[in-house]
Amino acid sequence: MQEFDYVVVGGGAAGCVVAGRLSEDPSVSVCLLEAGGPDSSAFIHAPLGFAATAPLKLFSWGYETVPQAGFNGRKGFQPRGKVMGGSSSINAMVYTRGNRNDYG
Repeated sequence: MQEFDYVVVGGGAAGCVVAGRLSEDPSVSVCLLEAGGPDSSAFIHAPLGFAATAPLKLFSWGYETVPQAGFNGRKGFQPRGKVMGGSSSINAMVYTRGNRNDYG
């Protein structure tokens, strides 16, 4: 049985930063827990590669919204990362600019 000074649950962007900062102190031990595996797949690192694997739920928890009126009652897919790096690792390298009319 191992003991740690800190246990960080979730290897997403925030969890990795917290664990990294805590581990800068050599007098403490840190355990970082992540349910998924490493983010080393080519499907994660290639632009839009995640889109090919999204239905398989290999790197995502596969969450859905409740039925949405604006989607004619359909549920929306909410990808949440199940890899080291979390959702930041599976963002498909996509940049979306908001419509200026939505902000004003």
